[in-house]
Amino acid sequence: TNAGELIDDGVFTYEIYDDGTSVDYDGNVAMITGLSADISTKKAVLNKSSISMDGRDYTIEAINYNAFMNLVFVDEMDFSAAEHSIEVGYQAFYNAKSLKHVKFNEKAGWTMGYQSFAGATNLEDIVITNDVQPSAFSGCTKLQDVGFTSGCTVIGDYAFADCTGLKSLTLPKGDELTIYNNAFENSGLQSLNIPSYSSFYIHEDAFNGSQLTNVVSYIDWPGELHSDAFNGIPAEATLSVPYGTQYIYEYTTGWDHFYGHITEREWVATDVQTVETSTSNTQEVYDLQGIRQNDLKKGLNIVHQADGTTRKVVIK
Repeated sequence: TNAGELIDDGVFTYEIYDDGTSVDYDGNVAMITGLSADISTKKAVLNKSSISMDGRDYTIEAINYNAFMNLVFVDEMDFSAAEHSIEVGYQAFYNAKSLKHVKFNEKAGWTMGYQSFAGATNLEDIVITNDVQPSAFSGCTKLQDVGFTSGCTVIGDYAFADCTGLKSLTLPKGDELTIYNNAFENSGLQSLNIPSYSSFYIHEDAFNGSQLTNVVSYIDWPGELHSDAFNGIPAEATLSVPYGTQYIYEYTTGWDHFYGHITEREWVATDVQTVETSTSNTQEVYDLQGIRQNDLKKGLNIVHQADGTTRKVVIK
């Protein structure tokens, strides 16, 4: 067996596990444990998805905890050659002061642990493919470009706390999202775009101390949030909502923080589907307050059709 053996390829170092020797991984697996002492460039690139030893291939699936802690030389890392999802251990890039850019295979995805990038003060951008763990990017003061694929459903406690360079953010698209306590506390966040979700919740003080002044929501039927979800943001903060939903937002817990500062947007193609006024397939028509109507009215209608589906219909 080669379990526990170390390999150095001149860029990274690895620890390998034979199938059955690790409780955490199946198959022959290699874990990146740090940088090679021989690296001489400021860009470290993974150029393989597996590494070989004694005729066996070991799939690269993880970056060990503390692997790049206190990094002070390399400023760019590229792991996109990995064809398997990469598990980034807790504090793997903790206090990695020199790191500016890191790239993963977005199709294969990657997961993170507690404080994976905390204190990486020069990190500028990241694309996230899974849930954001607590304090994952806390203190990344130059982080300004955060993108998401569809795999993120949770933004953990203090995930982006003290990210003073983060000014604008569009939350990940999907069916659901939960933002936990103090996730963006004392961040530089000024503008927030919230896609439409079937389930969306913000916990207490998520944006406390941030610079959030402009929130745009695409949720047609907002559910309740924690009553202090938007506690501690500037008093002049505004909320833009879909046409016909202002009343709902004003009287829904959490969203009511913006009472008096809520405006409705005009309908655009991405907000709603425009249809013919025929009601041949219509079973029931309701307005935004849930009151049943005799027919489609000008503006927004909620239509329960005979086939059991529900759709939004705007009549111009």
